[in-house]
Order: sequence, then C-alpha cells, then structure tokens
Amino acid sequence: MTDTLSRKDALRIFAVAGAGFSLGLDITMPGTPAAAATATDFSPLVWLKMHPNGKTTVVLNHIEMGQGTTTGLPMMLADELDIPFSTVSFELCPVAPAYYSPFWHGIFTAGSKSTPTMGPVMRKAGATARAMLVSAGAQAWNVDPKACSTSNGFVIGPAGQRAAYPTLFAAALALPVPTDVVLKTPDQYKIMGTRQRRLDIVPKTNGTAMYGMDVRVPGMKYASIEKPLQIGATVTSFDASAALKFPGVRKVVKVSSGVAVIADNTYAAFHGRTLLKVAYAPGPNAGLSTDTIYAEGRSLVQKPGIAMKNTGDTEAALQSGKTVTALYETPYLAHATMEPMNATADVRADGVTLWLPTQAQTPTQSMAAEIAGVPLEKVIVHTTYLGGGFGRRGEVDFIFGDAISLAFWINGTDSENCCAFSGGPFVESRYFGEGVGIAVRKGNDLLRQALNWALFRVWEKGRYTELWLRYFSVSPF
Repeated sequence: MTDTLSRKDALRIFAVAGAGFSLGLDITMPGTPAAAATATDFSPLVWLKMHPNGKTTVVLNHIEMGQGTTTGLPMMLADELDIPFSTVSFELCPVAPAYYSPFWHGIFTAGSKSTPTMGPVMRKAGATARAMLVSAGAQAWNVDPKACSTSNGFVIGPAGQRAAYPTLFAAALALPVPTDVVLKTPDQYKIMGTRQRRLDIVPKTNGTAMYGMDVRVPGMKYASIEKPLQIGATVTSFDASAALKFPGVRKVVKVSSGVAVIADNTYAAFHGRTLLKVAYAPGPNAGLSTDTIYAEGRSLVQKPGIAMKNTGDTEAALQSGKTVTALYETPYLAHATMEPMNATADVRADGVTLWLPTQAQTPTQSMAAEIAGVPLEKVIVHTTYLGGGFGRRGEVDFIFGDAISLAFWINGTDSENCCAFSGGPFVESRYFGEGVGIAVRKGNDLLRQALNWALFRVWEKGRYTELWLRYFSVSPF
C-alpha cells in the first residue's frame, strides 16, 4: 500500500493539528454558481442574499487572485447596508447577462477595474436593500422612513423601536425596489476605510480553497501538451511509441497547439511527454530572436515618437542644456502564474462543463459554445480560486486548443479515430477576422501621429478593451 499526501490534505492536517479538534472541512470553490435565494431570504437585487439567520451573502462577478476583490467589494456593500462585516460571506455569480459588468459588458476581471466599476454597483445594492428595510420598519410603526435609522443590522424607530433586519424581510419584499437611493458620505463610513479580515484567508490556509489544479471529476484523465518553442511553428510529425509504453499513458494525439499525452495521472502525462519525439515546421517567426527584437528596438528609438503631452519648448531646452544619452534594455519575462495554467473540461453532445481558474468567464463560455457546437446556455463555467493571474488568465487559449478539444477524445477510453476536433486551428479567420490596416501617405507624419494619438486615447478610455472583449475575446498566444 502506498500512502500519498496532497497539498490540500497536508493543509487540512496542519489546520486540525493547530486547532486541536475538527469535525470535518467542506471544499470551498468560489466558482460554484450562486444558489438561488430561498423563499425566506431577502434578495431585492442579484448582488446580495440576506438570510433569516442574520448572515448575508454577497454575489460577485469578479474573481479572487490575490488582489482582495472578494473582500473589498463586500465591504462596500456591507457598509451601505449597515451590517457587521463579520456576518458577510461571498460567492461567485453564474455566467449570465444579469451579472454582467457595466464596464466589460460581460464577466471579466482585468485592468484594475473591479473596484472602480463594480464598487458603485455594490454600494447601491446595499443602500437599496437598506432603504427597503427601513421603509418596512417605518410602515410597521406608522412613522416617516426619514425618522428611522439603522445600526448593525437593525432598523431603529424615532421612539427607540428596534427591529432586526430578518424580521422585516416579508414586509420589505412586498415593497417596490427603489431606483434612486442616497449613498453614505465618507464621514458616515463604518467599514470602508478600515482594516477587515479578508474573506478568502480561512479557506486558503485550512486547505479547503479549491484551485483549478485541485479539481477532480469522476473518470477524468490528465493531459500534458508538448508545444513548439516558437510561436507559429506547427507539428509535422511525431513518434509516440516510447510514450505509449510508459505505465498510465492512455493515448497520444495531435491537437492544434501541439501533441498531447493523455494519461491516468499527472506523473504519467508529464513523463510520457518527455518521451515524445516531435518534428516541427517553422512558422512566420522563424527568423525572430532576442537579438533581432533588440535590433529593431534600437532602430525604432532613433525615429520620432508620439508626443503624449507638450509643456513648454522641449526642443529648445534640450539644445541649451547638457544632454545625457543612455540606452536601457530589459529582457522579456515569462507571464507565468504560481499555479500552472490548467482547465478541466467535460464535453458532451448536450453541453459543456468547465472547471478552471479564469479571469475571462464570458469569453470562455462564448468560445466553448462555438467550438463544441452547443447553445451558449449549455456551457456551464465553474470558476475556482486562481493561483495568480494578473492578465495571463484573461486569455482563453488554454481552453481553445487544449481542454475542449481533448475532451472530445477522453469521453471514450478507446475513442481513437472515433471523432475529431471540427474545423481548423483556432487562429482561423472565423474567430479572429481578416484584420484591419490603416495606410498613411509617406511623409505625412502629422496624420500618422494624430492617428496614433487617437488610438492611444481609445485604449486609455477603455473603449478598445470593450470592443476587444465583445468581438475579439481570445488571444492566439
């Protein structure tokens, strides 16, 4: 018998040893779609569910990858709702239009936009629920709502009456949802601007937080993909004979991004991949190297650039003073995450289920539906915790070329030649379009700079990103 200890098991043991006693721990996966509010809950808006036991669940459309979103946004809602932050928890929303960000027009986390764009939404949601509860209390006491106040989950009347929020749920649900509510001023904040315990700390330290690499589905297989080092290179042939002899390796198949080794466990998949012999055809970047990139950069800095801002006579100042010239070069760094890029996919004839640490739920859902040939509503996206992201998990390439296409093969253990990934590589024009170009007459530097400045402003204001996500929500890299 061989005993193995996983990361999660080790964290559980350490947590129990530190506490002295435990009755068991539930797996915490923030990406489980938010459960519908029960008949006894108070949920006037999709962003919160207030429960009869005095607890409140804040429903979020932005993920947690270390930046604190799943604590900061609930703090803003709880402050406006006037409830103790110790009674607040969070869960992630389903991938559905009702939860789309007003900035991204979808569910997407990037660009440091979560708090500035969803903060006002969360504040208004808390203030709306609070206003309805105040109106319910005032109605019960036959007083003006303006004469009432709130404190730590209670509505307080002008004569000292007190009603806990849950006792007012039924009456509040019968009231219309106000569209115009007054938000707190900074001097009224009780939670915002204070130090609060992060809501994701406990599951991350006791081993119950579910990351993408922790996902286990009955009957699942594991795949590791050998890809060319050069972007754009393609597989011409491969020899999998040695890999297929390794215990646990089930199949070796060519996919759009390389050659995949499918196995019973990660060890067999990783080791089998080292036994592959793959030949590649160079792509359009065959002549590209670090040296050629630096050479082009040194050439470009000798040409006029774009003036982002003009203050005074810069040229005159440069001519009259001492000029110091220096060339600084930095290497490209891997956009790597602590948790390896991964995805788990279950692709069936009637739908797709995905478990993955992603920043891009809406693009993932859209592209998975198109690739698998199923309606959008038949794609379920479970978002796990992210072991780092910072933009890298905002791409959906690991869904496209890898998890989705391989799932077609894995559904049948002996499925060789039974099915194929329909269509060509996912860089074909039906996904990315034919491209666009802007031509300027040689020597017309003024127009060229004006166009460059206009495009920069489009990017700066977020319009470029909005269009990119709506029509071009994938990356070939």
